[in-house]
Amino acid sequence: MFFFRPKRRHIDIIITGLGNPGPRYAHTRHNLGFAVIDSLAKDWTGESKWRTASDYLFLEGSRNGKSFILVKPTTYMNLSGNAIRRVGRKYDLSPDRLVVIHDDLDVAYGKVKMKLGGSPAGHKGVGSIAGRLGTLDFHRVKVGIGLEGIKGGEHYVLEQLNDTEWAEFEPAIELACEGLDIFVTKGASEAQQHINTLGKAAGYEQGGRG
Repeated sequence: MFFFRPKRRHIDIIITGLGNPGPRYAHTRHNLGFAVIDSLAKDWTGESKWRTASDYLFLEGSRNGKSFILVKPTTYMNLSGNAIRRVGRKYDLSPDRLVVIHDDLDVAYGKVKMKLGGSPAGHKGVGSIAGRLGTLDFHRVKVGIGLEGIKGGEHYVLEQLNDTEWAEFEPAIELACEGLDIFVTKGASEAQQHINTLGKAAGYEQGGRG
């Protein structure tokens, strides 16, 4: 007996923002990946209603002649890799065309950094993706939540922020979106240079926000 296996669709760029689903987590530091990709979706597609798939929400489109898919895992952070694995079953997923956006305790508060590969450094969402894909060789856009004297932990990353505290991340979210637009139009190296040059100046100095 032969089973039909559908051909995977080619997509030029896959961008996923990490976070936890539901209003309980909306304005938490751990959901900054969702915040960036929501802003990106609005800028690139004008859509606010995401399409539903098993383990993730998604939007498709094209920009500068390149096809893209934006992905929000609905598995909760620690199982993000399950969602990306499912995306890879439907689309032709190559790690060098995958960008993962997430919060990062090792980057100073409100600053932004982009890199290819590297250790998950304890970030369970990134670790889950790396484990399911069998590689760390994908692009990462990191939004910094690190403060001197703050070790992190569940309470810190899942703490609900008020409107003023959340607004502190708006420049970082905007810069991340700018860099991702450059990623699509000009490529990874120029996007990384843009984010890492301006990202050092964004946000607050390590050790305080005021």
